[in-house]
Amino acid sequence: MATTVVYSTLMVLLAGSDRDFEDLWNVTGAENDPSANKHSLPISDVIAGGNFRSGLVDTWGSSTFETVSVSGMNKVGDVFFEVEYNISGTFPFLSSWMTQTNIVYSTHGVITDMSVTLSDSNYRVLVEQQSTGTAWFTITFGPLSYPGMPRMFAARRKNVPFVPPVVLDGNLGCALLTDLVNTTLMLTDSANMSPTMCTNTCWGISALALTVTAQHCYCGDIGSVPLSENPSQCYYPCPNTQEICGGLTSDYGSAYHVQ
Repeated sequence: MATTVVYSTLMVLLAGSDRDFEDLWNVTGAENDPSANKHSLPISDVIAGGNFRSGLVDTWGSSTFETVSVSGMNKVGDVFFEVEYNISGTFPFLSSWMTQTNIVYSTHGVITDMSVTLSDSNYRVLVEQQSTGTAWFTITFGPLSYPGMPRMFAARRKNVPFVPPVVLDGNLGCALLTDLVNTTLMLTDSANMSPTMCTNTCWGISALALTVTAQHCYCGDIGSVPLSENPSQCYYPCPNTQEICGGLTSDYGSAYHVQ
């Protein structure tokens, strides 16, 4: 007889939240779970409801718990990266179960070459490939984490099969700033500006991120007309990458889709 696997969402922390994920994990009892049923809802519905902590975490010693997966995903539930941990014999606090020796699966694939660090400098959780030093999964104190990965924490009881999502990411061309609506200058950084920094800044705020004059980041949405592309106006490289961050005029910027 086939075994039915039940997936329960234990916690969700949205990108840009002002909450610290370890503090949210360590809360006693449920948070933002008035009907005590969010753990059983589709993950997209849980995410839509905001930060969440299930009271099931308090029953860590229950025999129904076998593994916990930490997943990074967008707001519709597409999983971009994931690490699954064996929690047999562990306790709910993170340093007990979120360790390299407990990793049984990852979308990265090479679990023997991975390390897990808790509370390292600005990183509250850092998972990296030891041979290259590449940090491919991090969660930080602030609203942003490792470049390209927003601060998000979604722990589940069992592994959710990894299916690469359809991503409409990438450079959308050189756009006229006035074509955008609901446009706001969100960040100015002449030393570190990049498409990643700008799209992370605009996460949850807008559909587009626009890098202008290699130092300004605008968040905005496409209006009723298509973007006026003018490649000749966007040629200025970002400070530390080979990517384009607009031109010398503030009229145009390099447009990037926000996840």
